[in-house]
Amino acid sequence: PAPLYAVAAVTAQEAWAFGDADLALHLSADFPELRSGDCASAQPLYCDAIHHGNTTGTANLRSTWNCAGARAASGGEAYYRIHSPITGRLTVRLVPLPGTDLDLIALDADGQGQCFTSLCKATAPLDGSSPEELVLDVEAGHYYVLVVDGYQGAAGSFTLETSCERPTHWP
Repeated sequence: PAPLYAVAAVTAQEAWAFGDADLALHLSADFPELRSGDCASAQPLYCDAIHHGNTTGTANLRSTWNCAGARAASGGEAYYRIHSPITGRLTVRLVPLPGTDLDLIALDADGQGQCFTSLCKATAPLDGSSPEELVLDVEAGHYYVLVVDGYQGAAGSFTLETSCERPTHWP
C-alpha cells in the first residue's frame, strides 16, 4: 500500500493572531527512502520534525567532503532538502543505530534544491560520537541540503531531528 501522509500548517502570523506565540508545528513522517545520492531528488525535511531514514543500499557518490576533513566517507549517502521558513538557526540532530558511524554534512543549494557539493557549509563533529548535531545560520526562503554519509562504508538506519529557532518578535 502507498504511504499515508498528513500535513497541517499554521503560519507564525496566524499563531500570533490566536494569541499563542509558543504555538509550533510538529511533523513526523516516514517518507520513502532515497535510493541514490542525488541532490535533485533529495527528500524534503521540515522545521520541528522527525524523519526516519536508512543509508543501506544507497549509492556512494562522494568519498570526501571539502569541509569534512580527511574522513573516509565511503558509505552510501542519503540526501535531504530543507527550505528555510525563517532567518535564524536550524539545528539538525542525527541519531544512528548504536555502533553505526554516520556523518552529517550541510550543503548550500539553489532555489530548486540542487546542491553545490563544493560549497559545504558545515559538518557535525567527525569524531565518531553519536548522536551528531550541527547548527546552521539560515536565511528565510533559502534552500539547504543535508547529507547523511557513512564513515568507512558504514550504513544503517537513523533518525534526523530538526528544529528552527523561532524569531523573538514577529514582523
